[in-house]
Amino acid sequence: MYISAFDSRMFRNLFGTEEIRRIFTDEAYAQYLVHTEAALARAESMVGVIPRDAGAAITAALDTVKLDFERLSQETEIVGYPVLPLVMQLVQHTPEAMGKYIHWGATTQDIMDVASMLKMKEGLKLVERELDTLIEILTSLSEKHRDTLVGHLQT
Repeated sequence: MYISAFDSRMFRNLFGTEEIRRIFTDEAYAQYLVHTEAALARAESMVGVIPRDAGAAITAALDTVKLDFERLSQETEIVGYPVLPLVMQLVQHTPEAMGKYIHWGATTQDIMDVASMLKMKEGLKLVERELDTLIEILTSLSEKHRDTLVGHLQT
């Protein structure tokens, strides 16, 4: 049983592709959140907001983190958003001296907004690719039929 056309095997490709759906999975969104937290740590370490070595250490730890999605799902239901439960998992997978600098100075909304925009950016790349293909097809057809006469229909 499905509750929307997106859940249907028969109808889901009328509204998108497997490629675009992969960008919008929970797992992909969580990775965008993780990448955002790592980028924040690198930027803050570069300007001295957190210790200089923290950015690289946090990024290295987050590059190998394996999230517990069952736990993330359960804790997100309790809190109402995924960032706090995610940060708690990230801190547990980061060297103790550096874990405290994950999410330093950021708001939950900051992290979610950046991750959402990264997700949108990836989706728009696919849309742009498809539009480029369409432009090539239409250009080819217009060149092929540029001398084709079109008559007026009389009613």
